[in-house]
Amino acid sequence: MRGHTCERYPPGWWIYGLDTYDKIWAARIRAVLGSYAADRLVQMCRAVIDRKHHFSQGLYADGWAVRRMFWMLPGSVKAIRIEGHNPGWAPAFERQSLRLTVNGVDAGSVRPGIGDFSARLELPHAIEAPVLRFDAAVAVAPSDIGASADSRRLAWRMTAIRSED
Repeated sequence: MRGHTCERYPPGWWIYGLDTYDKIWAARIRAVLGSYAADRLVQMCRAVIDRKHHFSQGLYADGWAVRRMFWMLPGSVKAIRIEGHNPGWAPAFERQSLRLTVNGVDAGSVRPGIGDFSARLELPHAIEAPVLRFDAAVAVAPSDIGASADSRRLAWRMTAIRSED
C-alpha cells in the first residue's frame, strides 16, 4: 500500500491494521485491567480509524477538495483530464495551482485561474492503476474571511477526473 499511495501510513494501514490490533490489545487489557479500560481503548482506536477513513481522500461529498487530495483511476492511463472550479470568493485563489503526482512521480501542474477550468496532463508513459495526488497551493476556510459559516479549508471544487488516450 505504501508503494501506491507514497504515504508512510496509508489509509489502509489505519483502517485494517489498527482494527486488528485494537481487538488484540483490548483482550489483553481486559484480562489485566478490566473491561472499562479495554472499552476506552477500543473507542479511541475507533475514533482514529473513523477520522482517517473520513478524511483520507481529501474530497468532500459536495465536490470540494482540501489542500491534498487522492484519486485512483482504473486501467492503463496515458493522460488525465481534470475539470473543476476555482472559486473567486477569496483573493488568495488567484495564486492557485494544482500539482499532480502519479504513483509518486511528478506529472506536472495546472494554474486554473478563477472560475471553471479543464486541463489535460500527459503522463510520461502509460501507468497501470494510477494513484493521483493533487497538491493545491492555496486552501481557505470561508468562515475565516466571512464568506460563509463553512469552517472547512477548501482548495478547489472537483467536477470530473478521467483518463484519456
